[in-house]
Amino acid sequence: IWMLDASGKILHLAPYHDDFVMLDASAQEFFYAPADLHAPHWSLTAISMQTGNPTLSVSVPLKSGRLVGFLNLAALHAIIAKMSIGAHGYAAITDRDGTIIAHPNPSVVAQRENAGHLELVRQGLRGYEGSMAYQANNTEYVGCVARVRPTRWIVVVTQPVDEAFAGVRKMREILGGGILLASAFALLTALISLRRTLQPLTELTLQSRRIAEGNYHTFPVRRHYREVDELAQSFALMIAAIKSREEALRESEEFLHNIVEYIPNMIFVKDAEHLRFVRFNQAGEAL
Repeated sequence: IWMLDASGKILHLAPYHDDFVMLDASAQEFFYAPADLHAPHWSLTAISMQTGNPTLSVSVPLKSGRLVGFLNLAALHAIIAKMSIGAHGYAAITDRDGTIIAHPNPSVVAQRENAGHLELVRQGLRGYEGSMAYQANNTEYVGCVARVRPTRWIVVVTQPVDEAFAGVRKMREILGGGILLASAFALLTALISLRRTLQPLTELTLQSRRIAEGNYHTFPVRRHYREVDELAQSFALMIAAIKSREEALRESEEFLHNIVEYIPNMIFVKDAEHLRFVRFNQAGEAL
């Protein structure tokens, strides 16, 4: 902490050091920054000559001078270093002009690299907060950006799209495989169910053909759904009724045949169109 007089010279400091007393600091940004008694002035970051770490100064105007605090930002690197974002993802913090002040790679901070050329950082510096996709070094990335209000820093978290959505892609493959297996199982089940349903109908069709040929010997249809069983029962009743009627008709025809054949008078049947005799009874044959 430094306390400066109205001319920018250091009056007091902590920790105390004789060499800094009355040192002129009027050329520093924190001295000539606009005076605002209601809010501190946050400077741009710089690499401290004493610590080698990014340092930020915060100045507050006094009645005759300024009070300046210097913040060592080495703790930011410790926070960033703890974050694990896949194999190629990372988090970083930049100051308000895009200079990186916290990064997993300390050399990036030491060399004062500026990330303002990245679309994600550029949008964050303009005030955007949220997620977006962008391209860098011929690689598609997806990232999030948020702002730190007092200092106007931005915090970015970024990761290659392929890596970020690897889990989603794997889940999609698993779901796709599951859907295919489920569809195959459903199709197989439907075919088995269809065959099981059509089997008794096929048997009933075969029996109807046998009946049409005059073969009334039926065989039992295997039991199945209730509707199919009821249809088979109705079919059996129909066959029994047809068989009974044919037997009654046969007996009636035989009775009529006996009457015609054994009556003492001649009876014949003649085709009217061709005048051809079709049938004679015994009396007609004898005559």
